[in-house]
Amino acid sequence: MKYFYIFFILLFIHHLSFGQKILNGQIKNAKSNQYIPYVNVASMHKGIGTVSDQKGKFTLKIQAELNENDKVTFSCIGYKTKHLSIEELYQNSEIYLQPDTVVLDEVSITSRQTKEKAPQHKVKKLGKSHTMLALFHNNFFIYGEVESNHIGKERGMILPVKKNCTLQSLNFHISSNEYKFVKFRLHFYKIENGKPTVLINDQDIIFKIENQFRGWYNVDLKPYNVHLDKSMENVGVSLQWVDSENTDKESKFFSISAAPLSSARHLSRDKVLGKWKISKFKLNFYLDYLEEESL
Repeated sequence: MKYFYIFFILLFIHHLSFGQKILNGQIKNAKSNQYIPYVNVASMHKGIGTVSDQKGKFTLKIQAELNENDKVTFSCIGYKTKHLSIEELYQNSEIYLQPDTVVLDEVSITSRQTKEKAPQHKVKKLGKSHTMLALFHNNFFIYGEVESNHIGKERGMILPVKKNCTLQSLNFHISSNEYKFVKFRLHFYKIENGKPTVLINDQDIIFKIENQFRGWYNVDLKPYNVHLDKSMENVGVSLQWVDSENTDKESKFFSISAAPLSSARHLSRDKVLGKWKISKFKLNFYLDYLEEESL
């Protein structure tokens, strides 16, 4: 019986090693030949994906159920999205993306000529902006996960847009943090039928949280000149985890304080370009903005 179990374990390990292949590559700018950091890499609807590192390098675990004709998508703000088959990626590990000039839709983030209201109009808040005793926490770690790799995961909120406005900052309350540093990418999405659809920001907004920081964290958005038009009605705002360093091998917790909500406004997804989950939850997460008047 003992030999039977040993044989079974060896067979299981053998199956795992042959059932999954590793695909390595590097993503570069087709014009400058420079590497492109933090590119989303995913096989749509197949549940696999990752984000390239600072030097554009990525490792993708190819599951046995995928075939050589299945497509892998490479997407990054400022570049044209590219789709390559797994067979093509095995033949060439260097992927070149063409720079792209993004033309924004009128109901998305817009750069039309505006003027801010007089200085006496104070900065206003869009979203939840207070914490008393944080009883709920929205964690990037999911219980039952074998690895603490959060790369590509997104957490955020659907926020109402009732005024034409210029964004000043993003603020969110970090209730736990076991990382030396975490890098996030800030995404803005068009909302259709209650879910995020098109990514509407034309600049890559990436920021770094260091030294296990906890408490209210502020991201200055003034340099990006981000305008929201009230015709949008709602905007999806999310944080995508793109890079991190653990304090030790057991580090896995990073959370934003939260609370239950009567309407479905919390958005999340656990795979790069994966399906969105919308839940009745609110993060301590808000935007500072100044109201605008059209010229």
